[in-house]
Amino acid sequence: MAIEQRQIVYADIDGINHPKFLVVAAIAGNRNDIAIIIINSEINPRKFPSQELKDLHYKISPADYAFLDHESWIDCSQIIELDFSNADQLLSDHPECSRGKISTADFVNVFALLGSENNDIKPKIKRKYGF
Repeated sequence: MAIEQRQIVYADIDGINHPKFLVVAAIAGNRNDIAIIIINSEINPRKFPSQELKDLHYKISPADYAFLDHESWIDCSQIIELDFSNADQLLSDHPECSRGKISTADFVNVFALLGSENNDIKPKIKRKYGF
Protein backbone atom coordinates (compact mmCIF):
# COMPACT_ATOMS: atom_id res chain seq x y z
CA MET A 1 0.00 0.00 0.00
CA ALA A 2 1.51 3.34 -1.06
CA ILE A 3 1.16 6.43 1.07
CA GLU A 4 -1.16 9.10 -0.34
CA GLN A 5 -2.34 12.60 0.47
CA ARG A 6 -5.41 12.63 2.79
CA GLN A 7 -4.50 9.18 4.17
CA ILE A 8 -5.09 8.56 7.85
CA VAL A 9 -2.48 6.42 9.59
CA TYR A 10 -2.30 5.10 13.15
CA ALA A 11 1.35 5.02 14.17
CA ASP A 12 4.01 6.00 16.66
CA ILE A 13 5.64 9.38 16.19
CA ASP A 14 8.88 10.59 17.79
CA GLY A 15 8.32 12.70 20.89
CA ILE A 16 4.84 11.32 21.68
CA ASN A 17 4.53 8.47 24.18
CA HIS A 18 1.62 6.67 22.48
CA PRO A 19 0.41 5.95 18.94
CA LYS A 20 -1.58 8.71 17.26
CA PHE A 21 -3.89 9.08 14.31
CA LEU A 22 -2.07 11.12 11.67
CA VAL A 23 -3.22 12.69 8.41
CA VAL A 24 -0.92 12.92 5.40
CA ALA A 25 -1.47 16.59 4.61
CA ALA A 26 0.89 16.80 1.63
CA ILE A 27 3.66 15.08 -0.25
CA ALA A 28 6.53 17.29 -1.44
CA GLY A 29 6.95 17.57 -5.19
CA ASN A 30 10.26 15.69 -5.01
CA ARG A 31 8.47 12.85 -3.17
CA ASN A 32 11.28 12.83 -0.57
CA ASP A 33 9.22 14.30 2.27
CA ILE A 34 5.68 14.29 3.56
CA ALA A 35 3.87 16.69 5.86
CA ILE A 36 1.68 15.09 8.50
CA ILE A 37 -0.72 16.56 11.00
CA ILE A 38 -1.94 15.01 14.23
CA ILE A 39 -5.46 14.12 15.30
CA ASN A 40 -5.98 14.81 19.01
CA SER A 41 -8.85 13.78 21.24
CA GLU A 42 -9.03 17.29 22.67
CA ILE A 43 -7.42 20.69 22.31
CA ASN A 44 -4.85 21.00 25.09
CA PRO A 45 -5.45 24.43 26.69
CA ARG A 46 -1.88 24.58 28.04
CA LYS A 47 -0.38 24.06 24.59
CA PHE A 48 -3.02 26.16 22.80
CA PRO A 49 -3.99 28.90 25.29
CA SER A 50 -5.27 31.52 22.83
CA GLN A 51 -8.47 31.39 20.82
CA GLU A 52 -6.37 32.03 17.71
CA LEU A 53 -4.49 28.75 18.27
CA LYS A 54 -7.65 26.86 19.19
CA ASP A 55 -9.23 28.04 15.93
CA LEU A 56 -6.47 26.20 14.03
CA HIS A 57 -8.06 22.87 14.99
CA TYR A 58 -10.63 21.16 12.83
CA LYS A 59 -13.29 18.99 14.50
CA ILE A 60 -14.08 15.53 13.13
CA SER A 61 -16.69 13.09 14.32
CA PRO A 62 -17.01 9.32 14.79
CA ALA A 63 -20.17 9.56 12.68
CA ASP A 64 -17.86 10.28 9.73
CA TYR A 65 -14.80 8.28 10.77
CA ALA A 66 -15.51 4.83 12.20
CA PHE A 67 -12.06 4.47 13.78
CA LEU A 68 -12.87 7.31 16.20
CA ASP A 69 -14.79 6.67 19.40
CA HIS A 70 -15.32 10.37 20.24
CA GLU A 71 -15.12 13.77 18.58
CA SER A 72 -11.54 14.68 17.82
CA TRP A 73 -9.52 17.60 16.51
CA ILE A 74 -7.04 17.83 13.64
CA ASP A 75 -4.22 20.15 14.72
CA CYS A 76 -3.51 22.50 11.80
CA SER A 77 -1.24 24.80 13.81
CA GLN A 78 1.87 22.84 12.86
CA ILE A 79 3.11 20.03 10.68
CA ILE A 80 5.62 17.27 11.17
CA GLU A 81 7.87 16.47 8.24
CA LEU A 82 8.78 12.84 7.65
CA ASP A 83 10.87 11.01 5.11
CA PHE A 84 8.54 9.75 2.38
CA SER A 85 10.28 6.38 1.94
CA ASN A 86 10.10 5.60 5.69
CA ALA A 87 6.38 6.39 5.82
CA ASP A 88 5.73 4.47 2.62
CA GLN A 89 7.66 1.47 3.98
CA LEU A 90 5.63 1.57 7.21
CA LEU A 91 2.41 1.15 5.23
CA SER A 92 3.93 -1.52 3.00
CA ASP A 93 5.03 -3.51 6.06
CA HIS A 94 1.93 -2.73 8.15
CA PRO A 95 -1.10 -2.00 5.94
CA GLU A 96 -3.31 -2.34 9.04
CA CYS A 97 -1.99 1.08 10.15
CA SER A 98 -4.05 2.75 7.42
CA ARG A 99 -7.48 3.96 8.53
CA GLY A 100 -8.69 5.22 5.17
CA LYS A 101 -8.74 8.83 4.04
CA ILE A 102 -10.10 12.08 5.34
CA SER A 103 -13.06 13.20 3.23
CA THR A 104 -12.43 15.68 0.45
CA ALA A 105 -14.76 18.22 2.09
CA ASP A 106 -12.94 17.98 5.43
CA PHE A 107 -9.56 18.11 3.71
CA VAL A 108 -10.43 21.34 1.88
CA ASN A 109 -11.09 22.95 5.27
CA VAL A 110 -7.95 21.46 6.83
CA PHE A 111 -5.82 22.60 3.89
CA ALA A 112 -7.17 26.15 4.30
CA LEU A 113 -6.18 26.13 7.98
CA LEU A 114 -2.70 24.89 7.07
CA GLY A 115 -2.34 27.89 4.77
CA SER A 116 -3.44 30.31 7.50
CA GLU A 117 -1.10 33.10 8.54
CA ASN A 118 -1.91 32.31 12.18
CA ASN A 119 -0.17 28.93 12.41
CA ASP A 120 3.48 28.12 13.18
CA ILE A 121 4.32 26.76 9.72
CA LYS A 122 7.13 28.73 8.10
CA PRO A 123 6.38 30.29 4.68
CA LYS A 124 9.17 28.24 3.06
CA ILE A 125 7.54 25.01 4.29
CA LYS A 126 4.10 26.19 3.14
CA ARG A 127 5.51 26.75 -0.35
CA LYS A 128 7.24 23.35 -0.32
CA TYR A 129 3.90 21.60 0.25
CA GLY A 130 1.60 24.02 -1.52
CA PHE A 131 -0.32 25.30 1.51
